[in-house]
Amino acid sequence: GNRLYLQEDKFLNYKIPVPSVSKQNQIITAYNLLLNRAANLENEAINLEKDLQKFVFDSLGIKKKEKSVSSSLLNTVRFQNIQQWGYDKIAIDFPYSFEKYKSHSLSSNPNWLKEIYRGKSPEYQPHGKRIILNQKCNRTNEIDLKYAKTVNEKWFSKIPSDQLTQTGDIMINSTGEGTLGRASLIISDKHVGLAFDSHMLLLRVNPNEIDSLLFVYLFNSPLGQTQVDLYKSAQATKQTELGIENTKRIRFPLPNLAIQKSISNLIKKETLQISKLREEASGLYEKAKIEFEEAIFGE
Repeated sequence: GNRLYLQEDKFLNYKIPVPSVSKQNQIITAYNLLLNRAANLENEAINLEKDLQKFVFDSLGIKKKEKSVSSSLLNTVRFQNIQQWGYDKIAIDFPYSFEKYKSHSLSSNPNWLKEIYRGKSPEYQPHGKRIILNQKCNRTNEIDLKYAKTVNEKWFSKIPSDQLTQTGDIMINSTGEGTLGRASLIISDKHVGLAFDSHMLLLRVNPNEIDSLLFVYLFNSPLGQTQVDLYKSAQATKQTELGIENTKRIRFPLPNLAIQKSISNLIKKETLQISKLREEASGLYEKAKIEFEEAIFGE
């Protein structure tokens, strides 16, 4: 019996500010103008992203294969091309070809890898002084600490310091439907010296061999994510798991470090421009909303 009922008389007497028709048209025109400007900036960002991916893939000779339809009931596959057992892993043709550089993985080229760690199961403590990263903090090449939780200081102190985040580390979500396979690069000082939970991996690549920003870009690209989908294995918990070994199998065609760095510098520059466009767009959406409300209710 705790239902809330609409008080009809109050509702019918509620005053709604209605400006003149010409004023209404003026308000709507101004509102739509800002929304259109925001949408144009959004589209510009999307097109820049597409152009950037095309440039990176072309520079590295990564080509999407045309889908070939087999009329045969019997398919054969070369033993040397088998990466993983299982019909679904073998029968599905890998959708990319590498036409400039030989592809390697962290397994096939151990020189690429410095360290890879799985995170720890945390001892949470409300209002603790130390924080731990989780999958939600990993926003695809962006770490967001607002989702981090606090942990017990004593528990934290037992983690070896080399297993805390450092500049240049790559954080990869290894578990969880929808978040698995996201990767982010640690670049900000405020993200250094942090623990991370057992649903995340910390990857350190060899800086003499690999440009970590390019590696993260490729990991998050359709080339990396296609392989994440290929290698993740279903667990008893119904959660999917990428894991250390599968992460080490993901292949990229990478040239020498100087070429990697020139591509990486362009990624940095373009990504900054894309972020600016998106920030500007969301600023305009916000401005449109505020000005619309002020025009109606500020009378």
